[in-house]
Amino acid sequence: MNSIIKALSILIISFIGADRINILSDKFDFFVFTPFILFSLIFIFFVFVFFIDELKFDWMLNNGISFNFFATYLLTILISLLFSIDVYISLKRFILLMLILIVFILILSLYNYTTLIDIIIKGALLGSIIFLIFNILLSVNWFSDTELTSVYINLIPDKIAYFVPRLGGYTLDVNRGSVILLFFTYILYNFTNKKYIKFLIVINMLCILISFSRTTYMMLLILFLFNFSSSNKDGKIKIFKYSFFTMLISITLLGYLEFRNLISIELLITERLNILEFGRFTSSGIHLKLIYDGLNHAFGNLKILLFGTGFGTSYQLIEGYYWSGSKYGNYHSMYITSLVECGLFNCVFFIIYSFVLPIYSSYKNIFLGFLIAVFFFNLFYQLNVEPMFWFAILLFYKTNFENQKKI
Repeated sequence: MNSIIKALSILIISFIGADRINILSDKFDFFVFTPFILFSLIFIFFVFVFFIDELKFDWMLNNGISFNFFATYLLTILISLLFSIDVYISLKRFILLMLILIVFILILSLYNYTTLIDIIIKGALLGSIIFLIFNILLSVNWFSDTELTSVYINLIPDKIAYFVPRLGGYTLDVNRGSVILLFFTYILYNFTNKKYIKFLIVINMLCILISFSRTTYMMLLILFLFNFSSSNKDGKIKIFKYSFFTMLISITLLGYLEFRNLISIELLITERLNILEFGRFTSSGIHLKLIYDGLNHAFGNLKILLFGTGFGTSYQLIEGYYWSGSKYGNYHSMYITSLVECGLFNCVFFIIYSFVLPIYSSYKNIFLGFLIAVFFFNLFYQLNVEPMFWFAILLFYKTNFENQKKI
């Protein structure tokens, strides 16, 4: 039974954002039943039936004031449900969030820290391999006449216009997918030193760079600067080597594809550098306009400012964009979305729990750099129901608790 529950834990982590897979098929596009949800439900069942007495929640309940902020954050979401403009959507999103939180709290409460890190490493390793396989299949679909897709697995690659594919692995959203792969890479970089893992880290970094996600680039730069400044001489050399080889391989690969007329680097660079136009017709312009619209909605209505429109409902307020009305629409900033959907207090408590407290009470926590980087990522994107994001935060607090015990 122990081996089964560990295997489930590894699978949960490795499929943490695999929404290209819908076990119910694309006929159920209103509900994407991912492997993460399936394995989580099975895991929760096994834990409550066979391992309930082995759970230890002291890392969360006795972790300073962090639990109070966490509980208050969830309470403000519940209050927003009472004022929701679409209770059904809000309740559905809240149930998904609770599933994510419950499964990770159980994982972090079930194992001792040494076993936990071993499971996380194996999950990151398997997740990286699966991610790479998906990127290969997406590339085959783009660069050949082959149609590799099915009703259960979406293998249609994202793209920037018609000049380059964007490879997000098993995640439909390239930006989220790149952050998930960066999380896997961060785990492998910090906790393993095997030769084949080093090769995989370079491959992962290559996949992140050719995702062409500007928000992930910003996050990667912050993570690089944080770790470089806090590392000793050997650590700095290690970071430099990984960066050099990754850039060299990336430039060589893109140069080859340009030479074969398979992509257009000039058009790609022009589109990616267009970051200051404020409007609805460029990627960066849409981001900036959405943030402006969100602030107007929040501060233009006292009820929205205090209680929000309901968790997960902001897409119903967004008008004038090609995806307006889609349930996946949002303000492209987690903090603006939090402000509009759940009110000012929700936004404030969330920032304190996910960013301020980690900086204030890091205890040399190895995951602090990642949380700082993901905070800036969320300024221009959002991961509020992304499992990896909540796992990283809870893992930080688990690590903090373990570090405090050693003081």
